Amino acid sequence: MSIIKGALASFIIKIGTAGATFLFFLITARILTPEEFGRFGFLFSVGMFFAYVIMFGQHTLLLRWIAACNSKGEFRRSIDLVSRSFLLVVVWIVLCASILYVMTRLFPSKIALSQLEYVLIVTYAAVFAVSELAISILRALGRVVLAIAPRDILWRSIFVATVWVLSFVLSEKLDSGNVFLLLVITLAAVVSVQASYALFVLVRLRSGDAQNSAEFTLEERKDLRRSTIWYWFAGVAAIASANLGVAFASMVLTDAETGGFVAAQKISLLLQLPLVAMNIVLAPKIAELFYNQRREEIQSILRVISIILTVYTIVCFAFILILADWTLYIFNPAFVQYKNSLIILSVGMFVNTICGPTGVLLLMAGGEKVHVILLAIFESLGLLLIFALGPKFGVPGVAMASTIGAICWNLVAVYWCRQNLTIDPSALNLFKIGLPSWKDRFRNS
Repeated sequence: MSIIKGALASFIIKIGTAGATFLFFLITARILTPEEFGRFGFLFSVGMFFAYVIMFGQHTLLLRWIAACNSKGEFRRSIDLVSRSFLLVVVWIVLCASILYVMTRLFPSKIALSQLEYVLIVTYAAVFAVSELAISILRALGRVVLAIAPRDILWRSIFVATVWVLSFVLSEKLDSGNVFLLLVITLAAVVSVQASYALFVLVRLRSGDAQNSAEFTLEERKDLRRSTIWYWFAGVAAIASANLGVAFASMVLTDAETGGFVAAQKISLLLQLPLVAMNIVLAPKIAELFYNQRREEIQSILRVISIILTVYTIVCFAFILILADWTLYIFNPAFVQYKNSLIILSVGMFVNTICGPTGVLLLMAGGEKVHVILLAIFESLGLLLIFALGPKFGVPGVAMASTIGAICWNLVAVYWCRQNLTIDPSALNLFKIGLPSWKDRFRNS
């Protein structure tokens, strides 16, 4: 099956990305003290969250519309859209910088940032947002390797090598501010080249706009605005779980405890590696099949994928249970005490993976509003539970809060898909366990 071959190729690429990402946090944890690593995790998470706020859904919008316009040779429209997107991002950079500044003044005890940390967070968010726009442009133009490799592999590798060398060369131990500064500098260097190349390719293609394409119509502009809002909500809601979770955790935990939570979180994410790889290939395929009402084929593909995901998840979960102490130790010996937190987070990732590509199914089958609403409800639940469970149980309490939100979202989303789309993305389809009406509804769809 071509979908499986494509997913396998995507999986191989993601293995390289995952390896670079794992080293990214592993080396950082090794050269920093537990307290400084916790602070670094806080800065990184806040920067990532604001990056997705700054994007305002433009990365998804560009991916959709540039591909559509270029398929008709309307490159002038693509350039117009890119110009508008970059302008919107600049406006949101100013807005988010102002919002963060006001928050540090209103809640100085909860959001205590030095001047350097404030500047670095805003700069990182801005550069990362520009990077996402460049990646979307290159993906839409079919340059997938040039879209993914520079930031996901090259940047992380350069950062890891730079930090590793400096940790030996410098006489004084690096702190979270120094490391985050290096992070921003190396990212800016890579993104400046990648973004310039993306714009160069797009502008060069404009000469092929033989149709002298017209500007967007009023109706198309309305569609752009509607899509932007939902893409923005979806992007922010999706990134809020992992990154706001760390930021909120830092409000109820010490910096050292936050560092242990970040380490456990990054290890548990290995459980969803094949799901992330599958989603890259599945998204356009599900959209195509659903549009043509070929739901039986979608279910057949998901059944094969469920077998792969279930086998991988069980094996990976067993390894984490057996090697929990060791995996935490290689991050920092002080993190071994958070073994139970790693297991709790891994349970959430286990459920997330065996529930299958639920989010992709919702987004590609017209359920984007449901996707956003469910994410908002259950991610908010998880974040609020941090303040209820964190102070009482420490790192395990924060892990429980995160896991409860993730499990609830996945189970309710799977239920909605089975009831309304008559498609089951989860491992339950392997055992033909379903709602009483599900099978008949699927046959009649």
